Amino acid sequence: DGHQLKLSLLIFGIVPFYFGIQAHIIGLVFPGSAPLFLLLERLVSGLPLVLAVCALIAAVSSTIDSLLCAISFIICSLNTTHQHLKKEMWISQIVIVLTGIGILISSYYIPKGIINMLVDSYEISVACIFVPIIFACLKKQEQLSTQAAYYSVAFGFASYLFFKINPIAALNHWNTLITLTLSFIGFFIGHRNISKN
Repeated sequence: DGHQLKLSLLIFGIVPFYFGIQAHIIGLVFPGSAPLFLLLERLVSGLPLVLAVCALIAAVSSTIDSLLCAISFIICSLNTTHQHLKKEMWISQIVIVLTGIGILISSYYIPKGIINMLVDSYEISVACIFVPIIFACLKKQEQLSTQAAYYSVAFGFASYLFFKINPIAALNHWNTLITLTLSFIGFFIGHRNISKN
């Protein structure tokens, strides 16, 4: 079963690469365009194209639904206990609706595409929590320091914001490395303060 699952994931993972390579070969890649739709329109027509578009819409809708539920659960869990959340499911439903409306409205004011936003979200995660997670995996539990992790997150996030607000062309390819280095420095400063105390 495990081997079949790995094989299935590999096969489905190759599909987007195939369509991307085909789009490049045909020359359908344009700035800001979605090559998958253009390629499907070129290769198939009629019912297969409609079915492919419906499958893509279903996949996107499922992803959006999962993300909305996850975001709403996090928001609700900050303000109420898990037992209370079970009893008051309508609170979660209202939060889902309000979160969805807020995201829909904000999407009209955000000029970036979804891919760029995903890249930015991963950059923030790497800048802020990569170093604390590495030390959490490598160190023993009694050696872990919450203050050091806070320092690391603060240094990493501050450097990430600095390079986003003031991009330096000469350091364009070194931004992530510098951010991680400052995050490491922040972790060691926090750990040193704990040791002194």
